[in-house]
Amino acid sequence: MRFWLALTLLIAIPLSPGTLRIPDEARFWAESGLDEAFVRRLINDQVCASTPLYSQACAAALPEAGGNYASAVARIAAQARNLAPEAAYGRVVDRLVKEFDPHARFLPTAQADSEHSLAETDYAGIGILNSTTGAGLFVRQVFSGSPAEAADLRPGDRIVGIDGLAAGDGARLAGPVGSRFRLDIERNGRLLEKKIQIATVVRRFVEARVLQEHGRRTGYVRLTRFVHGVCEMVRARLLEMRATDGWILDLRGNPGGLMDEAKCLAGHLIGGVARVVGERALRLPLPAPLGLQVAGDDAEIEWEMSWNGGELRSKPLVVLIDQNSASSAEIVAAAVQDYGRALIVGERSFGKGSAQVAEALADRPGLTVVHTVSTFYRPSGPGLQRRGVTPDIEAAAAPGAGTLERRVAREGEIFRRALPAQPASLVFEVARGFARPIRACIARRLRDPARWRNSSADNQLNGAIAAFLCQSET
Repeated sequence: MRFWLALTLLIAIPLSPGTLRIPDEARFWAESGLDEAFVRRLINDQVCASTPLYSQACAAALPEAGGNYASAVARIAAQARNLAPEAAYGRVVDRLVKEFDPHARFLPTAQADSEHSLAETDYAGIGILNSTTGAGLFVRQVFSGSPAEAADLRPGDRIVGIDGLAAGDGARLAGPVGSRFRLDIERNGRLLEKKIQIATVVRRFVEARVLQEHGRRTGYVRLTRFVHGVCEMVRARLLEMRATDGWILDLRGNPGGLMDEAKCLAGHLIGGVARVVGERALRLPLPAPLGLQVAGDDAEIEWEMSWNGGELRSKPLVVLIDQNSASSAEIVAAAVQDYGRALIVGERSFGKGSAQVAEALADRPGLTVVHTVSTFYRPSGPGLQRRGVTPDIEAAAAPGAGTLERRVAREGEIFRRALPAQPASLVFEVARGFARPIRACIARRLRDPARWRNSSADNQLNGAIAAFLCQSET
């Protein structure tokens, strides 16, 4: 079994789905075929000593072992509470592969299939995506209409405690519909208390409305994730608002998703024949006993092209991004920026320019490894990995705040060893000079929050509207 993922939710990104828990996870592990013999084969002394890098990874994965790798597995299984032995072994291997590839995961194949299908369905939870870094548990995205939105949770909030206990990885934020929790939140140096209740979270991937501001009618579309069919959904929503003066595509907080959907949307927005994104295969040094075969480091960049009539070129376009915009969202933003199709407003994006594949092991089909297989490049040439997309107009999420200091690690901190940023080599001259004359105009308008009646709390959205106003003035 093999299926391609590019920051696909629940599998490839270092995000977790808040309170979403996969049913039957223990059964998946029990039926996976993982046993102590397989784990011993991965971490015995001979294998760990085979290369310096592998030896370091083994030591980091098993700090309890004290150098005796072979006997550590049984001890970890015995110490793990409420874990079947197979699940404990799985955690050991998962920790090991992450030392080589921070986006790697080791899990039962049945669980991988279940997660893949649940990524696009409704679920019982509080409605957030979260990530755990060395600094703690952070909110990455808040779903529209969710309990988290009603409780005023925001991207960048750090969850300090759950019901008076340390938050950890957020595993306690689970339970049936109606379960209640008290969250201790740190936001911009202040501690807040939030009460929240688990409910059925309805996933809305595309939201659209018409904004009325300063005598202009602007079509606004928010895309929260790249799942099956969203390209055509966004296209339809924009065309429904063709009578407006311009369009805003909001990719803030979008963690990515299916690469084909991103290429489709970028092609629609750019129009004509266009190079949308480049992909280069690579090899990371995963443990040899896993038996995974990927391309070498010297692979050529392959460019994805689009052929489109350009029906979405009829209106001025502003794209909103923030530091939680990642992968597929960055591909779209980079493409429209390079071709001069849109003005990018917001914060520098996450910088995840890599794709992962989920691959069942040849000799143990009940076990799957998700691992990184390629990096992506913007049409003008530079790689997106660790760089991300720098907006034409920088705007903080809150008025007058500068770029928010959110202590959530970007890709550069997560993946600092294995995937260095690729050197820039322009393939064609980028067409984004039109942004320069209006920067001063936008900054001047944003310095006066009293001018914004309808959405003054959303400084970045105000910046997008100001861009339209300033373009008409310059």
